[in-house]
Parts: sequence; C-alpha cells; structure tokens
Amino acid sequence: MNVNFQFNYRKDIPPDENAYWFIFRNEDILVLTDENATKPLLIEARIIPQLDIEKALHIGMLNSIQCYAIFDHSENEIEIPDTEWVPLRSSIGKFSYEMFQIYGRARQLLL
Repeated sequence: MNVNFQFNYRKDIPPDENAYWFIFRNEDILVLTDENATKPLLIEARIIPQLDIEKALHIGMLNSIQCYAIFDHSENEIEIPDTEWVPLRSSIGKFSYEMFQIYGRARQLLL
C-alpha cells in the first residue's frame, strides 16, 4: 500500500462516507484481513451502529481518504466479515512501518 498521510481536522463526520476507521478496544485495533496481510478498515460508519460517531476523532487523510479514530465501548464486540482484533503493541510485523505509525498516532490522539 502506498502511504501518503496528512494530519488535519474535520468536525462533522458523515455516517455514509466511505472512510478509514481506526477502531480500538482496549489495546486492540480492528483491521481488515486478507490472507496474511492486514489493512486499514475502509467502511461507512453507518454499517456499525454500535459506534457513537459523535465521539470519533478525525485524524487526517490517508491517500486522499478521510480517517477517523474511535474507542469501541459497546457491550457486544464489533463483528465484521474478514476483520479481526489485533493487539497493536505486539503486531508491528503485521503492518507496514508507515501503517504502524499511523495506528500508533491514532491511538495516542484518542487518549
């Protein structure tokens, strides 16, 4: 994946916008899995009704696509086909170096 990331801020999040979502649950992040590779989750927020997008943080743009970060505090763990929860700290080998940096930055901004 070619990585061109720009930090910026946007206040309103359209629920039907196709965007990269960095969804964290404790120390894990929800990622799209494609065989042995992991990719950022590119979805519309409306397909995950348990997320309160009012609490999401716009963190920038990745290859001209908006990026948002949020903690999942829902009672039921989010389940989306072809995704898995991956521990961020112990998964540096699962992501490219650039994506690991973006995931880490998104997590820091949420604190």
